[in-house]
Amino acid sequence: MEEIKTIINNDWGQKIKEIVKKANKNKRWLESGFTIIPNRILINQELTSTNLRVYLIILMHSFRKGRSFPSHKTIAQEVGLKKRQSVMPHIKKLIELGCIEKEKRLGKSNVYKPVLYQRPLPVLPRGLS
Repeated sequence: MEEIKTIINNDWGQKIKEIVKKANKNKRWLESGFTIIPNRILINQELTSTNLRVYLIILMHSFRKGRSFPSHKTIAQEVGLKKRQSVMPHIKKLIELGCIEKEKRLGKSNVYKPVLYQRPLPVLPRGLS
């Protein structure tokens, strides 16, 4: 019986160590990484500083796959807002300005995709502009 307890403790101990190691690795990546900001976002006069910070958090989480699905709670914590509901108006503004696209998922957090490049306007023939 004592041997079984030792095996269980060792297996769980190893799994816990792996989880902690993975969490620390992710934390180091967030702390030491960087995020490239599109100029059109940086100079947009319609964005408040909080809009910009929300965009940057979504952009940061989108680094690997071009899209992210952080919860409103996660975004609020990383931006420094007290309530997750206070994130919603900022996300709405970012969508209105074409800075991010949102895809709803039932029962899960939304998927956000930063729009890094603005599609160029079509060139009209002379005299039609």
